[in-house]
Amino acid sequence: MILRRFEGGPFQENAYLVACPETGTAAAIDPGGGTDLLIEALEREDWTLSSIILTHAHLDHVDGIPLLRRVRPDVPILLHPLDGPLYAAAPEQATLFGLELPSLPPVDRNLMPGETLRIGSAELTVEFAPGHAPGHVILRSEQEGLALVGDVIFRGSIGRTDRARTRHHRRSRAPHQPLHPPDAERMSSAETLTAAVFASGSGSNFQALVESERTPGAGSGWVTRLLVSDREGAGALDRARSLGVESRVLPVAGRSPEAVAAETLATLEDAGVDVVFLAGYLRLVPAAVVQRFRNRILNIHPALLPSFGGKGMWGRHVHQAVLAAGCRVTGPTVHVVDEVYDRGMILAQWPVPVRSGDTAELLASRVLAAEHRLYPRAARHLCRTLRSGGSLTPLDDPGTRFILD
Repeated sequence: MILRRFEGGPFQENAYLVACPETGTAAAIDPGGGTDLLIEALEREDWTLSSIILTHAHLDHVDGIPLLRRVRPDVPILLHPLDGPLYAAAPEQATLFGLELPSLPPVDRNLMPGETLRIGSAELTVEFAPGHAPGHVILRSEQEGLALVGDVIFRGSIGRTDRARTRHHRRSRAPHQPLHPPDAERMSSAETLTAAVFASGSGSNFQALVESERTPGAGSGWVTRLLVSDREGAGALDRARSLGVESRVLPVAGRSPEAVAAETLATLEDAGVDVVFLAGYLRLVPAAVVQRFRNRILNIHPALLPSFGGKGMWGRHVHQAVLAAGCRVTGPTVHVVDEVYDRGMILAQWPVPVRSGDTAELLASRVLAAEHRLYPRAARHLCRTLRSGGSLTPLDDPGTRFILD
């Protein structure tokens, strides 16, 4: 196996070629900076590019893909599915650095932990390493005794962000252990509150909450012990399995509110839950649950309430309504949950611009990026208030303006 490294671009990022000299095939790994040099090497060596493999989808690891696909248009792109939202948001992220990045071509295939990728006779094993990014993976070659680690390990240190008490000797002495943090290591103090997250869909806000909770030094004040969904096939259940969070499916359709409330309360009681975060949960929380957890349930809504709220206003429907109304500003709202959809006290909001030519999908992507930043802030605010014994008030951001960096 031949490994070549190329450095360049606005972030001075590394891109790699893994090649099999016997077959003349190669794979591009994280084509961000140095992609022009990577292409020159392909042409000079007359190698056939078989795939583009991404350890994760941060801007500096994907911004060379348009150039690479321009000269190799049919080469498949491989990425872990949990990094799909990051990948889609890369052009928007580029604008924050004063850069222009065209829309990226769609991902062709999902990377799955444990699978073996073959580049001619060379083999790379995919290992799941969330933290720096939700779907971060490591590519390990047992044959060569090396690993392409993306941004999990930095020079001179181990850059994990999903384990609060990582020790260098643990990782160096046990490199083959799965990279999921055990529950005991997520507890930061005796005052940490136990949280449950409710989700009906993909669960990207669930993921954002868990990643924030596990970031060293974040002082989140909660630990997520349970993911609850009303749908058997919800993507959030897959995220829970990947993150090592217990999950339960509590069906709602065709059941009485009393039955749903009783099972919900029993489930939360069994898990010792203190706070509940709704993350794309499309059901009305039963009144008995609201009463039991008064001022301890938060929801995030993809518009600036009180506008564009209420029953039926969720997901794409919200963004279509915003565009139809001609609004120039939208954004997420985190609010306290009461007995009526989207009515509770507004805790925090984040303005997001509506741009000419926006579709519901483009606007949703921009708002979702803000949701992932705002919800953990609001959740920390709630937990700190509960631990201090004070009265819950809206979150005052310490800055003079909102910046999505």
